[in-house]
Amino acid sequence: MGKEDVVTNEYMSSPARVADLLNGFVYHGEERVRPNEVRDLRNVLSRWELQNSHSRCSDKVAGAGKADNVQTVTADVVLEVGAGMQAMIVVLEDQTDIHYAMPVRIMNLEAMGYHKQWRQAAKKHRKRKDLSGAEYLSGFAKGETMKPFLPIVLYFGKEEWNGPRCLKDMINMEAYPQEIQELITDYPLHLIEVRKYEEYEEFRTDLRYVFGFLRNAENKTELGKYVDENKDAFQNLDSDAFDIISVMGHSRELQGARENYQKEDGRKYNMCQAIKDMIADGVQQGLEQGLEQGLYKQRQMLVNNVENAMKNFHVDLDGACKGLEVSVEEYNEARKVLDERNI
Repeated sequence: MGKEDVVTNEYMSSPARVADLLNGFVYHGEERVRPNEVRDLRNVLSRWELQNSHSRCSDKVAGAGKADNVQTVTADVVLEVGAGMQAMIVVLEDQTDIHYAMPVRIMNLEAMGYHKQWRQAAKKHRKRKDLSGAEYLSGFAKGETMKPFLPIVLYFGKEEWNGPRCLKDMINMEAYPQEIQELITDYPLHLIEVRKYEEYEEFRTDLRYVFGFLRNAENKTELGKYVDENKDAFQNLDSDAFDIISVMGHSRELQGARENYQKEDGRKYNMCQAIKDMIADGVQQGLEQGLEQGLYKQRQMLVNNVENAMKNFHVDLDGACKGLEVSVEEYNEARKVLDERNI
């Protein structure tokens, strides 16, 4: 697991932020989910079955003709939201790269989640011995219900998501008649493109400022303006918010100087000043790069002019330099810079 996966998973494991995400994304800013209604669950979903095998062992041997089939899927964040039968299972998948089979991946994860609930119900009924007939064969009572799954994909990448947004995007539907197309079940993704998400101001936690920062990260002028407009928030960021902004913003300056902006309480970070320093460093670096590029072009032109004169007028280096009113030392220095850069 890479650094980006670690910081996003840790950041989105907060009950307050998950509640805020649901309130903003699902309920459009209305506070319907409270942090105390969010409970962390084990993020490994597994399915075990005993299947018929093709073994030629004698049926008299215990276990012959049967084989274990175990499938395990690890989700980034799995939480239970709500209480009792009104609860639901929220699965967050954090992506920094486009996944061109994401509908299948999420569909499989969700199917395993429902399979797990069914398996747990069957185990409970076997222990109670309270089912018979078709219910006994099903391992599930008539009218019994499950908790719904809500998978959400959080995409933090810079490139616009050009992967499939539903299962049918992965199928050449035009190859099939309309009657068949209508019978094929679709599976849409609940996808949030963090850097393009426009309703981020509906969030009430620092999720708002993480989304806002990443939306403006590629434009230093707009980023500086956004930070100034939200100065109080960026002056008092939690450590995991500082981390996700610096890592997802691909800022080595912020990552390497985290402790420099730690406040006296040891828990909050002044990212406002950190971002201003980062922008200032970026501007200075840009000026230095521009100056360096200008000097390089001048040297390149000098070398080209001297060597063209030597070639076209059949003169040696001294003669070409005198004709162009440059010194041999200037040519040699410029030639050395070009050679070192082209190594």
